[in-house]
Amino acid sequence: MAGYDLALREGHSDLPGLIAWVIGNNRIFLCASPDYLERNPLPVTAHSIGQHQWLKYIHPALDAKFWWMQCDGVRMRLPYPQKARLESDNYDLLLHNALAGHGILHIPAWSVRRYLQGYLQRL
Repeated sequence: MAGYDLALREGHSDLPGLIAWVIGNNRIFLCASPDYLERNPLPVTAHSIGQHQWLKYIHPALDAKFWWMQCDGVRMRLPYPQKARLESDNYDLLLHNALAGHGILHIPAWSVRRYLQGYLQRL
């Protein structure tokens, strides 16, 4: 990383010569609008993932087949929904669609906290 004294990165890094410290963690939430949840009352479970509308964030550095979830202290690997209503590498676009009631979004806590007061519900 020539020319940089400090860089903040998210995720693991195994770049040679890089000195890295963990300065925090980033929780990921499943969120949907109350309107979506009213129209789609089926609870989100490992067995019902394919029966929901998903707003899917895609990025080359992310695993497109599995995601990791933690529930009641148990870490689980779940198949990532293969069918999505919308796929994008733009969180703003996906967040706008979640707020409009178009599906469930798998989103970092830092970017959704302000919307959890009535606009989106954490699942």
